[in-house]
Amino acid sequence: MLVIDVSSNGVDYVLGYVREELQREPAEIELVICTHSDPDHSGGRVKLAQYCGAETGMPYVMSSRLGQFKSGPASMVNRLLTSAREGLRARAWRMYANPARSRRARMRPTYTPGIEQLQRELPPAHHDLKHGRRLPGFDDWLIMHTPGHSWDSCCYFHVPTKSLVSGDTLLGSSVHGKLVKPAIYSSAGQMARSIARLKKLSPSAVYPGHGSIITGERLLTHL
Repeated sequence: MLVIDVSSNGVDYVLGYVREELQREPAEIELVICTHSDPDHSGGRVKLAQYCGAETGMPYVMSSRLGQFKSGPASMVNRLLTSAREGLRARAWRMYANPARSRRARMRPTYTPGIEQLQRELPPAHHDLKHGRRLPGFDDWLIMHTPGHSWDSCCYFHVPTKSLVSGDTLLGSSVHGKLVKPAIYSSAGQMARSIARLKKLSPSAVYPGHGSIITGERLLTHL
């Protein structure tokens, strides 16, 4: 089993979902990866892997600050400015600080293993995930480096079903019933190039890091 993106406080919810909703055991999780380094996507990766005895992976560019600077010296400033602008919008508060949504989330099943159930005492085996390659142990998943929201952003494409896990590179709008670009980004130019790269895949389903799942044909043509 493969898990993509685990937040700092989301490990118990992932384990609860696996046990209660999927009716499977956490030990069946073989690989835990993330789409980029933001804590709400990567913060629980290692902890979950340790509980499950799984391996981990992350975009290899997460550790390349030099590469980030070379790709766009203003990228860090852009992220700060766009984050500040988004924080002033009412929709950001509805999405990230919504009491009703938080209450619903807390009602979902959780599972907290005891320390005696920790499968690994040492850090789990780690893989650097590079553009154009396949996920280790999951050859039907293609790795796509898609900078724009952040320099280290990656998407993962399940080739047989043409399903795309997009992290924060693409978001799903339930109001408009379509995919949208993120409002927080490090480089608008990189974002445009990444979307052009994803259009070539012609996904039939997109699973965003935030927002609704979007399915259908020609999902990216309007971007």
